[in-house]
Amino acid sequence: MPDGDAVVFLGPVVGREGCYDLRAAMRDVDRPLVVAGRDLEGGFDWQRVVRASADPISDAALIVAPSWIGANPRPLLRALGRGVPVIASRACGLGALAGVTEIDAGDVAALQSSISSLSSPRSERPASARTSSGERP
Repeated sequence: MPDGDAVVFLGPVVGREGCYDLRAAMRDVDRPLVVAGRDLEGGFDWQRVVRASADPISDAALIVAPSWIGANPRPLLRALGRGVPVIASRACGLGALAGVTEIDAGDVAALQSSISSLSSPRSERPASARTSSGERP
């Protein structure tokens, strides 16, 4: 998979993390979906899913966290620090940070729209939006 090509879901695959909303939002998105967390509820049917590499953030065009309950923001902050945009629910509490698109938990249309507008690979983003290392500031 090309570096920076995928939509990446870091959380465990459980309903409270927004995985069902993400599955619905990804139906018409032509981008690979990388799932880094374990399937804790079991038997979740993901289509077009790629399992995460050792460093899922390196696979990311963007990170999605449509959580119903905000918990551990550190992985999202690491992604932002590496220049990867994040789509997060208001429950994550990151809306004031640069690089974060905030949505309401459960708003599949807003999630799909945000994914579609932000999911270009990092290599296709305008040079003005990247640092000298090729990643977004």
